[in-house]
Amino acid sequence: MRSGYVRSISKVIVGSLLGGIILMLLMIFREFVLKVSSVSWDGILLILCLGGITGGLIGYLLDRNTKKTTALKESEKKYQTLINQSLDGIYIEDERGNILECNTQGHRMFGYTKEEMLKLSLRDLVSSEFRDLIPDLIPDEMATEDVYLERENVKKDGTVFPTEINTKFITLDGERRLIAYVKDNTEKKKIEEALKKSEAKLRDLNIAKDKILSIIAHDLKNQFNAILGYCDLIQEDGEQLERRTLLQYAAEVNLTANETYSLLENLLDWAMMQKEMASFNPVHIQLSKLVNQVIDTLSGTAHIKKIKLTGQVGEELAVYADQNMLRTVIRNLTANAIKFTPRNGRIELCALPEKDNQSIVIEIKDNGIGITQEKLDRLFSMQSHESTFGTDNEKGSGLGLIVCKEFIERHDGKIWAKSEKGEGSSFFVELPRAN
Repeated sequence: MRSGYVRSISKVIVGSLLGGIILMLLMIFREFVLKVSSVSWDGILLILCLGGITGGLIGYLLDRNTKKTTALKESEKKYQTLINQSLDGIYIEDERGNILECNTQGHRMFGYTKEEMLKLSLRDLVSSEFRDLIPDLIPDEMATEDVYLERENVKKDGTVFPTEINTKFITLDGERRLIAYVKDNTEKKKIEEALKKSEAKLRDLNIAKDKILSIIAHDLKNQFNAILGYCDLIQEDGEQLERRTLLQYAAEVNLTANETYSLLENLLDWAMMQKEMASFNPVHIQLSKLVNQVIDTLSGTAHIKKIKLTGQVGEELAVYADQNMLRTVIRNLTANAIKFTPRNGRIELCALPEKDNQSIVIEIKDNGIGITQEKLDRLFSMQSHESTFGTDNEKGSGLGLIVCKEFIERHDGKIWAKSEKGEGSSFFVELPRAN
C-alpha cells in the first residue's frame, strides 16, 4: 500500500516537471518563431509554475485512471476465475439458442473444447427425438421468470446423461440474452436410484421378517407337532398297531421330517445371504452328475407318491457356478415339483445350451396342478404371503423359491417359470456355460 502511494506521488512530481518544461519550451519556440522577447524571469517562473500544476494534475488523473483500469482488469480476472471454477456449466445464448459464451465446465461437461462449443447451439446438445421439440426462437414466457427443467443431454461422444437446468433472460450490451446454468445429474440420479433400491430392499426385509416369524411360529411348529403326534401314537399303541399302519406312520414321519429339514435349510440359506455370509465359489460343474445327485436325494420322497423322477442331461454340458448353491436351487425346485404333482405323476430334469452357446438353461418340468397367472407373477417375491398345500396336503412356505432367486442372481443368472392351471409347470434356470 505504501509503495503504491509513493509511486503515485512520484508520478505527480514527474508530471509537474514535464508539464513545466513542456510549457517553457513552447514559450521559447514561440519567441524564436515570432522574434519576440517579452518574457522576463518572473514570467518564466510563472510559466514553470503553471506548467507544473497542469502537468501534475494530468499526471494525477492519468495515475488514477491507470489504477481504475488495473482494478477493473483484476476484478474481471477474479470473477472469470470464480466462474470457471464453478461445478455447473454456465452459458450465454442468444434468442435462437446459439451459444455465445461458456465457462470451463460448460464445454468440459459435453466433451468439447471451448472453440468447438461456441460454434454449437442448444439443438446440438440434445437427443434427436427431442431436437424437433425446441422452437426456433426461445419463448417469451422465459423472459419473465426463471425456468427450471430436467432433461437428457448428449455429449460429443454420443453419451446420453441427465441434467438439471436453470435459465433466465438478461440484457447484455443492449441485447436480450439467455443465461443458463446446467448441472450434470448423473451422480444424483445414481444416488436416487441407490436410495430407491435401498428402500425397496428395506421393505422386502421387513416383509421377510414377518414371513420368517410366520414360518417359525406356524409352519415349523405344525411340522414338529405332526412328527411328535405320530411318534406318540407309535409309542403308546405300537404293540397293537398293524405293520401296515406302522409303516404308514413311519412314512409320514419321514416325509414331515424331510420337509422340516428342507425348511430349516432354506431359512439358514436365506439368513446367510442377507448377512452376506454365504460363501460363493464358482467352479466347473458337470450338470449330469449334480442332477443325478439331486434325483438320488429326492427319490425316496418321489417314491412315496409314486412319481417318476428322471433326468435328461447330456454329460458334455457344464456350467460355471457355486456347487452348493446350484445343488440347493435344483433340489428346491425339484422338491416343489414333487409337492405339487399328484400321485403317479412324472417330473423331468433336463438342460440345453442357448443358441449363443454362452449359457445353459436347466428345466424342471412336471405334470402337476399348475399355477395361476396371478400367483405366477409374484412367485419369487417376498410380498407373497400365501402358503399353498401340495397334492398330499404338504405344507409350503414359498421361502425356497426366494432362496433360489437370490442364489441365481448371485451368479448373474436368470430364473423364471411357465405354467397353466391344471397343465403342469416348468421352472427354468439360466447360468453361464463353463469354458
